Amino acid sequence: MPPKPEFELYLDRQDMNTVGAKLMAAYGDDKYNVLEKIAPGEVRDLAEELRIKNLVEPYFNEYALSQTVFVLKNNEEMLYQLVSGGLRRLGEFMTIYTTENFRNLKVVSSPAVSVGISLKVIFWN
Repeated sequence: MPPKPEFELYLDRQDMNTVGAKLMAAYGDDKYNVLEKIAPGEVRDLAEELRIKNLVEPYFNEYALSQTVFVLKNNEEMLYQLVSGGLRRLGEFMTIYTTENFRNLKVVSSPAVSVGISLKVIFWN
């Protein structure tokens, strides 16, 4: 039975519209990219890795570098979800590391717009 892994998420802003993330599982001194295929001889807790991967995946909309990096591209709403609450939630399950480029990211929430019409009808007899 493999030991329980610790998880690390590395976030970087690659350009104005793109954020990349690498999810690593650490087993002592050995670290593995959760998106990479398991190599012969590796003893890993794949069920736990899948569970954590499934927590991270909804915050991203693509993969890059031969499917080894999560990517969030051209989606302000998803980016807002990630920084406004997603990182806090994910931080309960993993250590999150961010680059200076990511920390300098400015995300503006889109204002909620509500439109309504009130009609008052008066009938005169």
